[in-house]
Amino acid sequence: MEKVVIAIPARNSDATLRQTIESALAQTYRNLRIVVIDNASTDDTALIAADFARRDSRVELKSFKELVSAEDNFNRCLKEANGALIAILHADDLYEAEMIAEQVAFFERHPECSVVFANAKTIDSKGEVTGRRFIPAEFGGKNALLNYEDMLSLVLKYGNFITCPSAMMKSAVFLNELGGWNGAEFGSSADLDLWLRAARHGRVGFIAHSLMRYRVSEFSYSVHLQKVRTIRHPMFKAIEAHLAAAGERVDAKWDFKFLEAKDTAFVCMNHMPPIATLLPVAMPGAVFNRSNSRGGGALMICA
Repeated sequence: MEKVVIAIPARNSDATLRQTIESALAQTYRNLRIVVIDNASTDDTALIAADFARRDSRVELKSFKELVSAEDNFNRCLKEANGALIAILHADDLYEAEMIAEQVAFFERHPECSVVFANAKTIDSKGEVTGRRFIPAEFGGKNALLNYEDMLSLVLKYGNFITCPSAMMKSAVFLNELGGWNGAEFGSSADLDLWLRAARHGRVGFIAHSLMRYRVSEFSYSVHLQKVRTIRHPMFKAIEAHLAAAGERVDAKWDFKFLEAKDTAFVCMNHMPPIATLLPVAMPGAVFNRSNSRGGGALMICA
């Protein structure tokens, strides 16, 4: 059995970390090591991880005093990997028990892969299932094996459809050949750039059914940022870099134009004032319920 390292990058994650580590320990695949990479947390993140480490030899805490970007903390995870395969599990997400076993089996069937992803259910801040992550219709609900051109064409059509914390990677490829996340160049879309670079090095695998639970909370920084974003999505910088490198090998310019148009419309909507500020003028007798975090809510017409 190949040794798998599950690296958990964490920053002030004491509300969810315990469940995350427990889901990693509950894997049916036994030859694994769990490393929590604490990014200068100021809450009880390190204490929780240290408690697990005392009770289970498979768990280890690496605590750093210097606060770095999320992308640089992911690179710390790569450097701590001492197994053939590394999985990066975010500190608020949860694995299903068969996650690691199924991904290792996929690598065994397809040794040409450099990285394998899986689909995920979405959960809210309370852990309740709210839906399922999007996967391209082209997969037909089945597992997929993609080359670079396939991967880039799908990204041009759908954007970044990949569930980042579902990734299992070949450690040597990502650390020695690809060099990890390039946050300085691509910021929060450095993951998309990395997955596309991985597709140049080897095939990219997708497991179609849900093997993890991906948290989408209204309190999440990334969710909040998306709701208030008034500039072009950073993923376009990564996409354009790869389009330039691919040249004529990928013909999906109309898909890309449509993707850009959707993003432009989204940005324009975020530039508009909240409806609550317009209602007193348009409907002086209206009372607006501000319960929705985006400024939406229930409109009650009062006499």
